[in-house]
Amino acid sequence: MNVFEKILHFLEFEIERPQIFGWFHIMCVAILVVACVYACVKLRDCSEGTYRKIVIVCWACMLVLEIYKQLVLAMEINEYRIVTWEYQWYAFPFQLCSTPIFVMPFVAIMKDGAVRKSLIWFLCFFSVFGGLTVIAYPNEVFASTLGINIQTMVHHGMQIFIGVLSVARFRSEFSIKSYFKSIPVFAVLVVMATVLNEIMYAVLSTEGAEVMFNMFYISRHFGCTLPLLSMVYSAVPYVAFVLIYIVGFLICAFAIFLIQRGILALATGLKARYAKK
Repeated sequence: MNVFEKILHFLEFEIERPQIFGWFHIMCVAILVVACVYACVKLRDCSEGTYRKIVIVCWACMLVLEIYKQLVLAMEINEYRIVTWEYQWYAFPFQLCSTPIFVMPFVAIMKDGAVRKSLIWFLCFFSVFGGLTVIAYPNEVFASTLGINIQTMVHHGMQIFIGVLSVARFRSEFSIKSYFKSIPVFAVLVVMATVLNEIMYAVLSTEGAEVMFNMFYISRHFGCTLPLLSMVYSAVPYVAFVLIYIVGFLICAFAIFLIQRGILALATGLKARYAKK
């Protein structure tokens, strides 16, 4: 192993695989709750410059950890400590939970306008939903490598944090229109995932062997492994599955919107009540 490979191997740090609702999971959730409360209380009226800086810092952390994960997954060490490298295409970072890495830089650097607001609302609804599904039930993503577990919880935690911060920061503009403005971003990403699935299947497939590449879990070449949707995939034609998939995520993102609207309404009501006193 060269120096870089030794450092990367050291950073893997093998541990016992964390359990759902175990100490590691609970600790990460507690940190996230504190961060979100802080965002709602202390950062809700932050300046535009501060908001952009927070977004870019979180994006940089997520990007560095994502690169680390990709390297760790690609590096294989045998019993003779000989290293071989093979990129794991199944882990290519273009799932719903990975899209904040591509969206957040534009939120940080673009001039304020309709497109930027659509990206922000996407982070508020779809990105928060994607992060919550993993934070709430990370059993499928926990591994025996400490660095991978940290990357998983930090990545999904930060996308929830940014979504919550964005709702608090732009609460005066929050409305049903916000939800509808987020949908085109989701639609574009679904189309991109579909195109990537077809292109990479053609590139990676060889006679007698297929490399798993299933972005957004909607490839027509591989079965969907998401809970519930996996049953839908095997029960209906592919086009029907994609439509059900899209409608399902639209409903889930709308549920996040309704929860956020309820919390904002409650906070506004309590503020008005205490102001009278």
